[in-house]
Amino acid sequence: MKDTLTQVQQRARAYWFADGLNEIVGGTFAALLGALILLQTSLQSAQADILSTVTNMLLLAGAVSIPLLLRWMKERITYPHSGYVAYPELKPAERLKRGAPAILLALVLAVLIAGSILASPITRLWAMVCLVWMPSLMGVLVGAGIFRSARETGLTRQAWLGGLSILTALWLGWRSFPLMNLLTPALTAGRITEPMPMQTAAVMQTLMAAMYANVAFLLIIVGGAALILGVVAHVRYLKETHNVEPA
Repeated sequence: MKDTLTQVQQRARAYWFADGLNEIVGGTFAALLGALILLQTSLQSAQADILSTVTNMLLLAGAVSIPLLLRWMKERITYPHSGYVAYPELKPAERLKRGAPAILLALVLAVLIAGSILASPITRLWAMVCLVWMPSLMGVLVGAGIFRSARETGLTRQAWLGGLSILTALWLGWRSFPLMNLLTPALTAGRITEPMPMQTAAVMQTLMAAMYANVAFLLIIVGGAALILGVVAHVRYLKETHNVEPA
């Protein structure tokens, strides 16, 4: 009985993702954002500042418009083929429960890094290490979130996408490992109120550029894969529903 109920819940949740539009829209946005970040790392400071502003505006616009765009596309593409089924809205407490771990982890990391910078030379060195491994941690967290969605919907393509995110995180870790050779206690010696030495500034610039590039690679790889999987799912969805009379 429990297995049957689980399957029913999976089918209900999978309906929202059956047309592949979520992956198409989300993947396109992620890949485009990653491409802009990667381009930003290769430009001169003035051009990079302009592109950074554009990237931030795109990020804000995407956060606001993606849910609206998805609903609009489903109303014109999905529902006329398969009919409308109300997706069960999560209660505020449930939304908070789902998002709280990620928000809490981000806040804890931010506080730890900020505190490390102010505390001592050794902890400042730890903060620099965090910059090296931040993109890999993001890849693991994204993969874990996608795996959770795959478990709730039973969709194999989401499991593949979660696995790709984890593999990308491992590749980014391997790619970042040589940066650890740049980190020595001498870089963070001295007081935080003193001017930053030129060598430390150069290493920080290298670490930041590598971090942004790795985040861009993560967005491009996972976003591009989501886009491809979404297109395949959408084509299959249209073939399966082409005989359904429009509503």
